[in-house]
Amino acid sequence: MKAYILLILSLAALGCVGCGRAGAPRPPEDFAPQAVGELKVEPGIEGVRFSWSSPRSDQRGKELASLSGYKIYRREASATDPADSKEYKVLSTVADTSVEKLQALKAEALASGKPTRGISVDKQLQAFSYLDSSVQPGGSYLYKIIPFNQDDIEGRTSGIVKVDFRGEGSPVTLISASEFEEIDG
Repeated sequence: MKAYILLILSLAALGCVGCGRAGAPRPPEDFAPQAVGELKVEPGIEGVRFSWSSPRSDQRGKELASLSGYKIYRREASATDPADSKEYKVLSTVADTSVEKLQALKAEALASGKPTRGISVDKQLQAFSYLDSSVQPGGSYLYKIIPFNQDDIEGRTSGIVKVDFRGEGSPVTLISASEFEEIDG
């Protein structure tokens, strides 16, 4: 009985001790970046060029505290079954220093006694592009561009891009996040 009472008292004491914040701890995925914005796809003679802007908030809708870059994933699409078992491979990663630069600007403002509200980084630091020059004429490809933070925790993608590569004028299909779940499982 004494052990039972000690256990209850210990649990009650632990419940009273907190970290000074309200609410339960959040999983790291909540702090992952939202999907990239303004995604554009331009097939050309040299390959497929993607351009996008960096996300500004995490999965909770709060300002990003960390953003390391973007992983460009690709896999070949099957003409008969777009949901076949082929896995995506990382083609490349693209670094993003915009959040780091923003935090430095805010720290500088605070050190000078100035407000941090309204501070932003140059739009050019939030614009990115990638050229996949390894595509083959007649190939059909699925792409995902996923932001990740310093802990290598990936955010979400707004969907996938299907490109039936034929050079300039290649058919490009944007598949939304909801359709993406069905295709990608």
